Amino acid sequence: MLTVHFFGALATFISFVSFAFYAKSIIQRKTKPHFYSWFNWFLLTTIGAVTQDHVGGGASAWVLYLSAFNCFLITIASLCLGEKSITKGDTITFLSALVIIPVWLISKNPLLAITLLITIDLLCFYPTVRKTYHQPYSEDLTAYMFAGIRYFIALFAIEKITLSNLAYPLFLMGIEWGFAAYLIYLRMHKSNRVAL
Repeated sequence: MLTVHFFGALATFISFVSFAFYAKSIIQRKTKPHFYSWFNWFLLTTIGAVTQDHVGGGASAWVLYLSAFNCFLITIASLCLGEKSITKGDTITFLSALVIIPVWLISKNPLLAITLLITIDLLCFYPTVRKTYHQPYSEDLTAYMFAGIRYFIALFAIEKITLSNLAYPLFLMGIEWGFAAYLIYLRMHKSNRVAL
């Protein structure tokens, strides 16, 4: 019988594969990570990993720890090789996410905590979504597909099945695959877009 540790190890391996595709794309100057998104994702994923570990997420926390490390490396890369066009909207969503993080951390209500976490993550995604709208090939599609697979497999690595343990990996899986679908859509309709 397959154990949660097997799924945790598999999801961790797929996390590495996703990172490898993304890192290769950055080195090739195809992908331009947005510092605001990746810095906040580094903070969120680190906090999420510690939290998941604390509430009995077990092997699924491994995936988040590796993801946090990957986000840290991409944050550093974004300073040199990332998106240089930063808008007022990017800054507003970046600062809004930073302001909400402490509220999320002190929240005692699980439903409020997960709602705040999802809100923060969506705010973090805005700079990348905006940038990608104008540059549909500035993000690596394969990396986002593997990232969604990683979180899907991580669901099977959760030792104590609760709504709070399932909610965040489910959300992350959905947002990774949703962004991959967005990339495909933009690339297919590149010439038909209007400016944001």
